[in-house]
Parts: sequence; structure tokens; C-alpha cells
Amino acid sequence: MNVELFVKQMNGEHKEGVIEKHIVRQYVPLEEKIAEAKKIIAVACYTTINDLNGTEKKIFKVDTVQKDFLATLALIKLYTDIDLSENTLKDYNMLAEKKCIKKIIGAMPEDARDFNAILNISFNDEIENSTSVGNIINRLTSSSDSVLTAIINSLIAKEVDNEKKEQGNNG
Repeated sequence: MNVELFVKQMNGEHKEGVIEKHIVRQYVPLEEKIAEAKKIIAVACYTTINDLNGTEKKIFKVDTVQKDFLATLALIKLYTDIDLSENTLKDYNMLAEKKCIKKIIGAMPEDARDFNAILNISFNDEIENSTSVGNIINRLTSSSDSVLTAIINSLIAKEVDNEKKEQGNNG
């Protein structure tokens, strides 16, 4: 059922039990919850910028509003038969305007709390993995290793060229 039709049902004469009728899953498998949480983290915790060379680069930047927005949509997607369109913002606004979101979330099974817990644990792990001093040092070390290797290889190549020139001048 699409969002517009759901909202019409909620505003209709026979709105009693409408939400409960559309909660179609009482349990979502753990791997599905984890996969959905990872999708949210990938979108809400990273942004793409251009570095000094104009190369696109993903950087860690948390957008908590987007995380909460996507989590709400994920709950609707995982537990109901309400089909969200490509224009999720329009769907969200339509549901929010008619005060349906809190009602839908309130009618969710207890298992939905597990999804929120998994999302928050994943979110905290991502923050720790991206901002801890040890991980920052590891990232800098691995990127500086490749830079240092390139510099050393360049210096060796220049030294080999200089030796060849000297041998050519002496020979």
C-alpha cells in the first residue's frame, strides 16, 4: 500500500485498527537489521568532498538528523506493508503532517527496539572506528607509507640515472 492511500485510510471513517493491520512483521531477522543499519551509517556518517587535487574523497561527517530520518523510514520499511516511493521526503512529510509516524512507530512490535539498538551500536562503533586516535594514526601511517615508498623509489631512480650519466662520462 502506498503512503497516500495509507493516509487516506487513516483519515477515513473506518480508521480503527488501520495501523495495526499494516504492521505485517513481528520479527525481522538479525542479518536484515544489521544490513539496514549499515546502509544508514554509510549515508548518514560520510560525505564526499574534493581534495586539493580535485579527487573525490569520502570523509567522516555525522548527520544525525539524516540518521534519525533514515531510521524512521527503515522501521516503516522493515515492519509494515507501507510502500515508500522514491521520493521518501515527500512520503515522510505526508505521514508526519497527518501525525501518522508516531502512531506507526508506537504500534511496532518490541523487536523494532532491537533494530534501534543495533543501529545505535553500529553508529557508536563507526564513530569509534573513525575518530579514535589509534585508527587515525593507522590511516595516516598507511597513507604515508605509500607516499614514502613513492619518494624513495623516485630518489633511487634519480640516483641510478646519475650513476649511469657518470659512467657514460667516464667511459
